[in-house]
Amino acid sequence: MTVSNQAPETKATGDIALAYDDLRYTLEAYRAANDERLAELETRMGGDVLTSEKLVRLDGALDETRRRLDRLALDARRPALGVG
Repeated sequence: MTVSNQAPETKATGDIALAYDDLRYTLEAYRAANDERLAELETRMGGDVLTSEKLVRLDGALDETRRRLDRLALDARRPALGVG
């Protein structure tokens, strides 16, 4: 029986792919909501409050996804444990 003093190391490449999918989905939703807001501004000379609130929520989701991608990228760049 062999005992290893090294912790098993796995890189979360699947998590990065999922985070990019989330980012793409959120960006598409943000674009659609922003286009809707712009159309409202052009036709009514004022935007709908619900559309503005939706954009604020989507902006927060974009920020959270960006932070998650940054964290995953940082984790992927860390050196392997127990290399010697």
